[in-house]
Amino acid sequence: TRRRGSGTTVRSSEVRTDFEQHIHSFDDLLQFTNATGLQLLFSDRISADSTLAGWLNVRVGSECIHFHGIRYHRRTQEPYCLGEIFRRASWQGLPEGFTRMEDSLRYLIEQQSLQQIQRVEQSLSAVTITPDQAHELNVAPSSPGFRAVRRYFDRKGHLLLVAVTLHPGHLFSYFARYERSD
Repeated sequence: TRRRGSGTTVRSSEVRTDFEQHIHSFDDLLQFTNATGLQLLFSDRISADSTLAGWLNVRVGSECIHFHGIRYHRRTQEPYCLGEIFRRASWQGLPEGFTRMEDSLRYLIEQQSLQQIQRVEQSLSAVTITPDQAHELNVAPSSPGFRAVRRYFDRKGHLLLVAVTLHPGHLFSYFARYERSD
């Protein structure tokens, strides 16, 4: 595009639909689920590898419950990120009386855990997207990704669950603002 007095700007021929989620507080963090839709693909009992054991603070080989799904933009229905939720399997299973796994998962997180959450710890890292992840996210294998690991703790400091999201690198940015208190 050209604009008199401003020169020429090169733009993409594709219309890009970015998604911005501004998180300023714990409540904003929890609203993330309202801006995207979750399609739960499967749940399973797995043995913790060294990475998962570190996230959950359990021994390698400990039995864990794993939920795997894809979050979609509510507006475009395009994949936004992969979502994983992990918790120790030694806790009781899913609530009874649910016919859909997604409803049961939502109950587990929203009704049981969120009321008990006192603290959230988050770590962010750049990763390479695996071929399986790339297939689910509709991106090229080995493309850059951004992983957020959130650990949710109750009022007594007990770990309730770990949520891991994997975003294609081009769909995620992180902004932080720090101000002096003096």
